[in-house]
Amino acid sequence: MQFHLCSQLYEGKNFAGCIPDCKYHYNYLDHTHSSGDLALETLTLSGGGEGPILKLPEFAFGCGHDNSGSLNQTGAVGIIGLGRGKLSLPSQLKPYIGSKFSTCFVNRFLAVKRTSPLFFGDMAVPSGPDVQYTPMLPTSTSFYYLHLDGISVADTYTTVNKAGHSSLFEISDVSSTVESLASDYVRTILDSGSTLTALVPGVYHSVIQAFQKHAPNYPQVDMRQHGLDLCFDVTDVEYPKIPNLIFHLTSATWSLPQENTVLILRDEDGRGVLMCVALYQSKIDVNVIGNIHQQDFQILYDEDNSSIGFARVKCHTL
Repeated sequence: MQFHLCSQLYEGKNFAGCIPDCKYHYNYLDHTHSSGDLALETLTLSGGGEGPILKLPEFAFGCGHDNSGSLNQTGAVGIIGLGRGKLSLPSQLKPYIGSKFSTCFVNRFLAVKRTSPLFFGDMAVPSGPDVQYTPMLPTSTSFYYLHLDGISVADTYTTVNKAGHSSLFEISDVSSTVESLASDYVRTILDSGSTLTALVPGVYHSVIQAFQKHAPNYPQVDMRQHGLDLCFDVTDVEYPKIPNLIFHLTSATWSLPQENTVLILRDEDGRGVLMCVALYQSKIDVNVIGNIHQQDFQILYDEDNSSIGFARVKCHTL
């Protein structure tokens, strides 16, 4: 049994590994690392309130003894695996309640006092007239891919394709971590575990230039040492504004409000207020849409129907 679980954990692509006595090591896109023992236990889930209780015998999980990255920085006690791998929580729940689940991250300003809901089964489907759906692309990895046609900032549109950004594919050091790109477009991962959205270099620079073009004439501040290339000093601005960011997907348009587009920070002296565009340059040849851009959107992952749905909601009210 242990060897079988280890072989399921090992996805290849230099992301995970296991040795015969079921010691595992696992690396995430944001460089978080966990290693320890792969174990089995009975997992008990409540349906909420008077809802039913589901017991999963021999639920596989990692008992981490050596953890780094976001596990240490945030004080989190663990990571819930929500990917498409065989040992993720959705995959192990699938025989009991099907493949659907949805995330809904509360606004980060409320996150210190509110938790973010996670839904499985039929409860996971967003309701209302504003739900949009885009195809979930096939893959042999554990990631959720979608098709991103382009990105708009105000009236500036940046296409996301290889022909327009051929220099993107000079990156080779970690290209084995994702499957090869077969279409004319750069592939895009929707990732609940990454904080900031990462765009491949050509797309990234075009989008940053669009923000520089359309943003108000606020003084710019150099925060590149912190990984943020475009920051403005808004200390004396009561209500700072910046154009919305729009992702153009297959059959869907995902328009992000300002609170999902920027980070509001204190400057290094702690006296000034900075507004920074919540993007960075990807180090691999895919785009990654992170969880800041997902806040206050209920996002449905429906693997059986190869579909990703989303709707804007106040996640703390669900």
